[in-house]
Amino acid sequence: MKQVNKNGIAFNTDAIKSLLDWYIEKKTWEDARLERYKWEAFKWFEEFYYTELPIEKRVEFAFSRADNLLASSSYYPLGMLRHVMPHYPYLLDILYDESADIKKRIGIYTEKFGAAVKELTQSGYYDWDKKGKVSPHQDVRAISVYLSMRYPEKYYLYKYDVFCSFSKCVAYEIVHSARLDSVNRLLEYFGFCDAVKEVLLKNKEFVKYYKAWLKDNKFSDTSFNLLTQDFIYSTVCHRKPFLLPKDVLYLEAKDVSTTYKEQVYTGIVKKVDYVKRDQQRRGLGKDGEQWVMQYEQDRVGEGKVKNVASECDAAGYDILSVEDDGSTPRYIEVKTTTGGIDTPFLFSDNELRFSEMHKEHYYLYRLYEYGNAPRLAIIHGSLNDVPAQPVNYICVVSE
Repeated sequence: MKQVNKNGIAFNTDAIKSLLDWYIEKKTWEDARLERYKWEAFKWFEEFYYTELPIEKRVEFAFSRADNLLASSSYYPLGMLRHVMPHYPYLLDILYDESADIKKRIGIYTEKFGAAVKELTQSGYYDWDKKGKVSPHQDVRAISVYLSMRYPEKYYLYKYDVFCSFSKCVAYEIVHSARLDSVNRLLEYFGFCDAVKEVLLKNKEFVKYYKAWLKDNKFSDTSFNLLTQDFIYSTVCHRKPFLLPKDVLYLEAKDVSTTYKEQVYTGIVKKVDYVKRDQQRRGLGKDGEQWVMQYEQDRVGEGKVKNVASECDAAGYDILSVEDDGSTPRYIEVKTTTGGIDTPFLFSDNELRFSEMHKEHYYLYRLYEYGNAPRLAIIHGSLNDVPAQPVNYICVVSE
């Protein structure tokens, strides 16, 4: 049922209630491996930002638990902030001045920050001048983190792709991108979150439970803004992305193309904790399998999908599902990455042989960008038909 709130925002409230049932059962906010770190990061900010330390030190310490929110392989807003603040300590004050219009102060902050980076580069600070054009990385996503940690009762953490994915599942029509700049899009999202929160808070039993959890853990979320943001993020990233058929990439194995790049490593080789890395990869793989299980259950029905990998890891595939006719088998191998679709992946000789034997019914589900809003490519056919290079050898030494 579509409902229009007092601010004119319309979406399917029944869909939100249904997603809340899943969210309550999953309890992602309680799981340190999933989303609990956000509450810890907010608590850490509150403890360090309001101290007597110089502003640059306060900022360094206050945001030190926010790396997951402000850093990735090619996204460095927190790193840039740490570089710039010791030289221009007043910058965040511009953003945090609640007496000024929010659009105006965001504009001034980004302009001043960009100018500061340029001045530091010209003065020879660091080696930014050797890296070509330097981005300040102070986009609206980063700004939403700064604002929501300073004013958690008023603002929300923002990611545009999560906003887009969640809006689809609750039938909310985002204002056409050509009509909004990034700041107005951010403000649209804040208004949307306020409307979603209204629906969440109607579940009194859930609110009571959540309040008790906050108290037990000495966390603060008095306005439930962090809860609302986590509900939106988790139902997109830890359940399924609510992909419409047009959003899924379908490929035949013979049509897959791969570009191999020779990688030359220079400098100091970092020590690698292989046990930890293996555990992380296994955890990501299991998460991906659960994601695809949910995707297939939504596609064909819960009773027609089985997680084979949970019982046997040598079957040659992970999940047994069916085609749309409800009976023809679909053998699914899941490969999950937090990287893009062009991130290389491995498959075993056993998987290769099984895919060749069952090529008509074999599918590789390539789940990518899993750390953001997951995307899916479905590759049908034998793995013999995809471009690949052997990377492992087996050797037996005998006397």
